[in-house]
Amino acid sequence: MASVIKAQFVVDGQESEIIAFSYSLDQNIDNIGQPAGEVRGGQITVTLGTNGTESRFGWMVASDMKKSGEIKMTDANGQTLKTIAFEDAFCVGYTEEYEAFSGGQSGGVNIKESAKETLILSCRTIDVAGEVHENTWV
Repeated sequence: MASVIKAQFVVDGQESEIIAFSYSLDQNIDNIGQPAGEVRGGQITVTLGTNGTESRFGWMVASDMKKSGEIKMTDANGQTLKTIAFEDAFCVGYTEEYEAFSGGQSGGVNIKESAKETLILSCRTIDVAGEVHENTWV
């Protein structure tokens, strides 16, 4: 099996390299462990390197702004291994961090590791390798 070399976050036609990401869905269960409700979720947490000038802060502060995009995981040859597409995502959490001496290097700053943004997205639709979940928002 090929290993993932790189993951890209694509929104508004702009690609950004991903440092880390996760996504989750859940479903309530009853007292004996059986499903007892609809699947909920489509929440994505993604941490991106930033150069200090670009920002996704505007997405966070515009409470009605929805964006669609995807996360592409590729191998060493640039072949796409997996795509996670999302539609109508609100940015419901935002953190920007900077650390001068990240990565254990004194004197040199690795900008990818030292300046980063973490976004939490709540998506109406999430498509993981062709399997689609859609939240029924009113």
